[in-house]
Amino acid sequence: MDALTAEAGTAAKAGDGAGVDIGIEEMSCASCVGRVEQALRRVPGVSDVSVNLSTERARVAFSGPPDTAALTKAVEGAGYDVPVAEFDLNVRGMTCASCSGRVERALKQVPGVVGAEVNPATERARVTTDMGAVTVDQLAAAVRDTGFDASPVKQVGTRPTLPTTTGSAFPSTRSTDRVPHGASSCPRS
Repeated sequence: MDALTAEAGTAAKAGDGAGVDIGIEEMSCASCVGRVEQALRRVPGVSDVSVNLSTERARVAFSGPPDTAALTKAVEGAGYDVPVAEFDLNVRGMTCASCSGRVERALKQVPGVVGAEVNPATERARVTTDMGAVTVDQLAAAVRDTGFDASPVKQVGTRPTLPTTTGSAFPSTRSTDRVPHGASSCPRS
């Protein structure tokens, strides 16, 4: 389970009909691309899909609010992986469960976030995102929009390692020990 990307530096706001990018691992041929495209087109609200085998990414346009969790589920249901990243944020000013609930809901509404846990006692939030979908600055801004101060602790971990800067340069996660591409190299054919 893993990676979605709002176009570099621009976060898609829920309801704006924006598109998102999603990283996809394990595709090896044009048939894989076709399977992923079909799976993504079946997600409610998707208006257009373009999958690129060489970059291992898909660009998905929505007619309404982006549902990145549904995209991840569709890709995984087709037999492929979406990489994830985890971020820790310091969240200052929370005093109760209601405060942490408000912060958690705000984080979960950011396109590309697949999970968020907020602890008011430690004043921390751990956010799991589709890799490359969201920057730590976008997460902190979502928290600040709820009235609390937020700052990144650090990038906790990713699979594979990714820098915390914005941009669209993603390391290849392809295994070097795969069978060379050919008519029968696709394990899903």
